[in-house]
Amino acid sequence: MSRDEILKRAKGLPGIREVAVVGPGEMSAIQTIGDVMSRFGYGTGSWQMTCSGGVVDFVTSESTTLSVLREGRYPAGVWETLMIVARELGRLS
Repeated sequence: MSRDEILKRAKGLPGIREVAVVGPGEMSAIQTIGDVMSRFGYGTGSWQMTCSGGVVDFVTSESTTLSVLREGRYPAGVWETLMIVARELGRLS
């Protein structure tokens, strides 16, 4: 399967609206936001980004990070599947 095909299938998971690979520069910006949030008293992983389309999460496995726009809570097995997607995309790079 190609990278595009894997991402297309990930976007088809229940409750998922969009999935994109986060580049190194984007990851640096996300880490900066996380550092600021920790100064506000929110530890790593205790804050989330929201927008009119849902909630944005960042799924990291090994060297690959995905941004995931989701609606509501993750259905059973979806988070784990996204971790596998991130890992496999990292292997393709």
